[in-house]
Amino acid sequence: MLFLVQCGKDGSDFSEIPYAEWRGHEIEVIGDPSDNRRNIILKIYFTDKDGDIGVQDNQIPEDPCDFSTYSLFIKYFERVGGSYQEVLPMDSCQPFDQNLPYLTPEGQNKVLEGGIQTAFSYLAFPRNPGVDSVKFELQIRDRAQHLSNIVYSPAIAIPQ
Repeated sequence: MLFLVQCGKDGSDFSEIPYAEWRGHEIEVIGDPSDNRRNIILKIYFTDKDGDIGVQDNQIPEDPCDFSTYSLFIKYFERVGGSYQEVLPMDSCQPFDQNLPYLTPEGQNKVLEGGIQTAFSYLAFPRNPGVDSVKFELQIRDRAQHLSNIVYSPAIAIPQ
């Protein structure tokens, strides 16, 4: 995961409820292209007036099935028979959701504005036959449990 964070604005244009916006994607080939190992790098822009996004490492539960600290929610969809269907993770204790690192700035101004890039490993996908494109839904949750708007990716063509 890559984060680009900018602080210093007064935050008058921002809300304490996180805001997110789709910014694009990249297909990243891992190793030999014939291995069909790829990541889809998902890119979103975000703002948060009070800067309460992410958790510190010592706050992440040891139980792999405890999702209480997740702050980036990801839903994955495959186009099957002309419509998009959600595909759930193979292991319910390993969701697509993630913990964002602790991003709260030091000092009085807690405003956060920046970009998140996260890799969706496409190694075990597509799950359905004949899939030519996928979509994602992403949402950010801050430590006050505020949920951002839902960000929708456009259709992403999958190289065959």
